[in-house]
Amino acid sequence: MKALIRYSHLPKKLKIKEIPLPTIKNSKNEAIIEVKYAGICGRDLEHYRTKISKKKIPSVLGHEFSGIVKNIKKNKFKIQKGDRVTCETVKSVCKKCNLCKSGFYNLCKKRKNIGGSDCGAFASHIKVPTEFIHRLPSNVSLEEAALIEPLAVCYNALISNSEIKKNSSVLIFGAGTIGLLSLKIANYKKAKVFLVCTPDDKMQKAIAIKNNVKNIYFSNTDYVKKILKDTKDKGVDLVIDTVGGIDKTFCDAIDLAKPGGQITKIGWFMKKDVKANFDNIVRKNLKIQGSFSHNFKIWENCIKLLSRKKIFIKDLISLKCEISEWKNAFNLLSNRKAIKILMSSNEKIS
Repeated sequence: MKALIRYSHLPKKLKIKEIPLPTIKNSKNEAIIEVKYAGICGRDLEHYRTKISKKKIPSVLGHEFSGIVKNIKKNKFKIQKGDRVTCETVKSVCKKCNLCKSGFYNLCKKRKNIGGSDCGAFASHIKVPTEFIHRLPSNVSLEEAALIEPLAVCYNALISNSEIKKNSSVLIFGAGTIGLLSLKIANYKKAKVFLVCTPDDKMQKAIAIKNNVKNIYFSNTDYVKKILKDTKDKGVDLVIDTVGGIDKTFCDAIDLAKPGGQITKIGWFMKKDVKANFDNIVRKNLKIQGSFSHNFKIWENCIKLLSRKKIFIKDLISLKCEISEWKNAFNLLSNRKAIKILMSSNEKIS
């Protein structure tokens, strides 16, 4: 089969290559899924732009996907050949630590991921663990299902790890996929949403407006002053920081959170030294919450939200294309000319 391969540890070394179809032989713990849609994540772009370990070469990227089960043995999860499914990003966890035993295997120190430490979904077929597959209701499309992974990230951050009450104020830093999905979840919880995005985020701002967000600020302005003015100097109940790689949003979150409020960090700092006024965290009695990944229950809850039409996410899909068009897709996303792009192999394999 054809797949988008990272063939060198050096940056920007991707190309379409022929690789063997995955097989499961007699395994009762794995399944083969024919990939219908695979979303390009910001992590895929970062992976593409940076040098990686030679141990991860060759590899196939892609961890947000949906498809059809093509090969599976009899299993206790009752997943069958022909089922429309999506799958978590987990390749394996230890299953022995307290985190795994309590259902928080997303935090297992020995966790390995699809599309990171194992071959991913930018191909026609992928091999996955049966226990992390989720069957789709008939009214959830395969396109929507390819966005359940980032939706689960946001569900974990805003619902599992944060407290949102009706009419509470939620400030979201960042208008990428994670920022906009966080916005949609905050809307679902009937919160008042504030959004900080860049001046280049024209498509993103338009979606925010369509989702009834009236308080939108550009990152190149004195948005701290404006938000404090708009909240009558009270600040906000909850800050969701989806931005990675900089300190500024976290520092500003400390200034903008109400006394007794919460800051939930999704975006990685990606560096060791973080400059922030930690005394203000103490003085304002703030809750600082990290939020990482998701688990089975969160995925099922996200599927229910989509099935019950509580959240609409199709408006985030900017483009659908074949994996052979990956360069254009990566460029559009890097230049913020698209929000979510879904790639398909469309390779006919009997």
